Amino acid sequence: MGARWVETEPSLENLDPSLLMWDIRRNMIPDPKPIKRSTIQFMYSDLPKQTKNWWLIVDPGNDKIDLCSVEPGFDVDLYVSTDLRTMTKIWMGFETLSNAYDANDILLTGNNDLEEKVRLWFSSNKGLSPFAGVKKLVN
Repeated sequence: MGARWVETEPSLENLDPSLLMWDIRRNMIPDPKPIKRSTIQFMYSDLPKQTKNWWLIVDPGNDKIDLCSVEPGFDVDLYVSTDLRTMTKIWMGFETLSNAYDANDILLTGNNDLEEKVRLWFSSNKGLSPFAGVKKLVN
């Protein structure tokens, strides 16, 4: 598989919040599911106002996650504050959410039960990029 030839740094040079969030929307498996429809707002501190906020809406009765780049009008259950590079590193499996949290590079604020679920989603291969599980070659 070609993903193991990808070097960490070149993959993190040209970051795009839209590509990241659509990839998360398409590939994340939110298991365990929340008990009610939940809105998670991602706030990227390093981006301009028009691209810094994204919302994932996870409905336990729907297998698909909805993504909004404009405020969807639902109460936010969990806020995820970070920069785009950190979230991309987590999604790609270059860094764990736990390590980023311990380093104060990401902050989760809101519903405690949903926070626990999101931590589980982003700590398993079901909640990461399909390429995250591919062993990278070290030069």
